[in-house]
Amino acid sequence: CVCNIDCSGYSFNPVCASDGSSYNNPCFVREASCLRQEQIDIRHLGHCSETDDANAVGKKDDGMQYRPEVKDASDQREDIYIGNHIPCSESFNGYCIHGKCEFIYSTQKASCRCESGYTGQHCEKTDFSILYVVPSRQKLTHVLIAAIIGAVQIAIIVAIVMCITR
Repeated sequence: CVCNIDCSGYSFNPVCASDGSSYNNPCFVREASCLRQEQIDIRHLGHCSETDDANAVGKKDDGMQYRPEVKDASDQREDIYIGNHIPCSESFNGYCIHGKCEFIYSTQKASCRCESGYTGQHCEKTDFSILYVVPSRQKLTHVLIAAIIGAVQIAIIVAIVMCITR
């Protein structure tokens, strides 16, 4: 497997990953995940603390435990990349009711990416405007009801037009 990931153009933006290692930006996390052929997620912004390191131990293919090394970035500027979304830390568990919490680096605030059918700041409101999307049985029922109502309306309009034209 070849990993064609070049992180040389990315700015210094340290993150703590699920493997307990600190990386100088999220690109290095993707690179490590690809090279090791395992999922490594970003836990939170900033370097990992000792408690993060103690909780995260990975496994090599041979089953031996290891702690991956910290990657160095060639570009050490304190820039950020605008619009970069990083998963929230564990302190935000439950912040988003029907969605995933993301930390937006440019605003320094947590935000929710809502699941289909939910809106609101914390994905707490049901969005009834998505009745045309049918990924579940409940939504299929809503679509069926809307289709029947539409068909009845069309039938009434056709009947009225036919009565008027006679």
